[in-house]
Amino acid sequence: MLTNPHSLTVTYTSDDPFVAIIDENTGKVTPLDEGITTITAWFDGDETCEPGDVSYDLTVYAKGDVNRDGKVDQTDVDLTAQHILGKKPDGFYEDAADMNGDKKINAADIVLINKEIKP
Repeated sequence: MLTNPHSLTVTYTSDDPFVAIIDENTGKVTPLDEGITTITAWFDGDETCEPGDVSYDLTVYAKGDVNRDGKVDQTDVDLTAQHILGKKPDGFYEDAADMNGDKKINAADIVLINKEIKP
């Protein structure tokens, strides 16, 4: 988290607005599509601080890519099923499995993950 003890002006940017956009004033990031973008916060200097910036790479994964390997496939379906059955599969990211956004992971999400699998 960027702290701003001197209340300097901070401007935020995303270098790929097709992957994610960022509110230049608040820093709130909105992911749009899978990919990688660099998020940068630039702060003005003053008499006590030099101007500067801080950046990080943000990777946005596709919904359904529950193991974040860059593709939605049968492995994602299998891991989601294991999760539903109460197992704790390694490398399982719940946020990517909640396909319908109802904050629950269930059979409906498996159906939607299956629809994302490309032949």
